[in-house]
Amino acid sequence: VPINTTNSRGDVNHNVQESTAKADEHTTSQRS
Repeated sequence: VPINTTNSRGDVNHNVQESTAKADEHTTSQRS
């Protein structure tokens, strides 16, 4: 079970990083 929890957290962190990257790109586009 702990292993699955770790994997889930890793997926969540990865998704958050992708969302943040997309948000940064969107903000940069607006600034441009």
